[in-house]
Amino acid sequence: MQICNLVGVLSRGVSLFGLVVFFVFIQGANARTPEDQSAPASLDLPEVIHRYFQSHGGRHYVEAINSIQLEGVFEVGANRLPILLIKKRPNLIYIRLTLQGYSLITSYDGETVYRIAENNMGFHQQLPLSEQEKASFLRDSSFQSVLVRNSKDYSRLSFKGETQHDGKTCYVIQVTEGEEVYTVYLDVETFREVSIEMESGGTTSTTRYSDYQQVGQLWVPHTVIQGSGESLQKLEVSTARLNVGVYDSFFRLER
Repeated sequence: MQICNLVGVLSRGVSLFGLVVFFVFIQGANARTPEDQSAPASLDLPEVIHRYFQSHGGRHYVEAINSIQLEGVFEVGANRLPILLIKKRPNLIYIRLTLQGYSLITSYDGETVYRIAENNMGFHQQLPLSEQEKASFLRDSSFQSVLVRNSKDYSRLSFKGETQHDGKTCYVIQVTEGEEVYTVYLDVETFREVSIEMESGGTTSTTRYSDYQQVGQLWVPHTVIQGSGESLQKLEVSTARLNVGVYDSFFRLER
């Protein structure tokens, strides 16, 4: 496979993983079961936000998490690509996708977005990124989910009540952040995200979360799906670790 074609395949995966990881950090400690967490028939927005944080362990626990590492497989088209993702507060991110012995690494060190292609035979090449690719990667580099980082500014939130969504009864919260509008669907029993829809530039993308497993005191979705049909992308997490102790310099690829 030509390196340019390889990079094209690998690059398709990068945009999904910011959504995955900044979402993961809202799943807090000691999340209660549905039996522990019966809710009134009708809740207003402040109460939904309160129960959302309460069921996930509260803000203090979430804010104590400094970094996360995910390993697994990313499925795009007919390809299943090993992935390593590391994220650290406030917005440092490292993503490595591998195919046919080549790795594509995209990283942000707080100042610069890097992308390199390499293999274990000594090939190493820094690759250009368009301004649009940089902007998308920077948007997704935030350590907190869109709902968490906007939860104190109610002018950005709109509560749409309850609806049936993906076979579950969900609370619906719309978040406006600049030119982007996010629609967050929360399971009324667990207050975990079922999906997030993002509207930007006239297009809409949907990311669905399932197969929650507890890692330490954190609930992490181990299956994440974005898109549908031929454009479907899927992440299957095999290993998740918290507070991995990575230095900031790790994210700087010009070593």
